[in-house]
Amino acid sequence: MFIQNPEKFLSLEIPLVGCGDITSPDEIIKEIIAKRLQREKITPTDFVIRQIKELTQMGELRKVFIEVKDLNIGTTKKDELHPGKKKVCVSFSLGKGSYATMVVRALIS
Repeated sequence: MFIQNPEKFLSLEIPLVGCGDITSPDEIIKEIIAKRLQREKITPTDFVIRQIKELTQMGELRKVFIEVKDLNIGTTKKDELHPGKKKVCVSFSLGKGSYATMVVRALIS
């Protein structure tokens, strides 16, 4: 989702759930996450990766919106791998820990 006046929202954070306690300064957000985990029958121990313990996350706060910088959308071209389809080259920069797939999803939806 692309928003107007993003500077108002760039500091907004929500918890990224992990194997530790849900950390959030907002009790309503904690309650929503706890109810969702309960409904999905997920517990914090489900986030423990026993085979590779270094990948286990305790949980942390994560920014709700990220700033997409240097967005460049090319022109459509014929897709050699998928006959009858078109392709376009997209490039952009994100901060550490952000997911490019979410930006692409927002661009195509």
